[in-house]
Amino acid sequence: MTRLAPADPVQATPRPREARASSHASGAAAVGASLCLFSLAGAVFALDVSCIGEVVQIDRIVPVPMAPSTVLGLVNLRGVPLEILDPGLLLDLPVAGAARSTVLVLNLGSITAGVLVDRVEQVVAWERIRQLPRADDDHPMVAGLVETGLVGTHLATLLDPAWIAARLEAMRMSKTHADTI
Repeated sequence: MTRLAPADPVQATPRPREARASSHASGAAAVGASLCLFSLAGAVFALDVSCIGEVVQIDRIVPVPMAPSTVLGLVNLRGVPLEILDPGLLLDLPVAGAARSTVLVLNLGSITAGVLVDRVEQVVAWERIRQLPRADDDHPMVAGLVETGLVGTHLATLLDPAWIAARLEAMRMSKTHADTI
């Protein structure tokens, strides 16, 4: 069963640097200077900021006729259409249809796509976290857990950018999705 860190409000408190290198076999290691912590479906996730182009607030998503279920629609991001993907299908999570307006714009290799999240908690420097190893029975998206060093016990599920990129590419190449990404 996948371990997911619960979503709780967070406040910054300095923490000494601990392990940075990931134990994940795919080689998902700390490459940026910081992690973006965000909440989704009652859990807190962490993703290296080098994978995130920006965080934007949106007013509405324009539905795309005959789009696959993974595509929620498009938004206009400064004159460029940005595809918004269902975070539940992307991350294999049971995400309720709550109204969300915060989008993480993911930049993973040649792929750019938006993912709706409940909220961005904060950006934390690697020096303020301690990375815990990935368990053998964790979902492949999990690179490990990170303890943020924030008030109380705050864990976040560290996502593997290589897995997310592969998942996005698979969505792009699937027959039902080929014309939409």
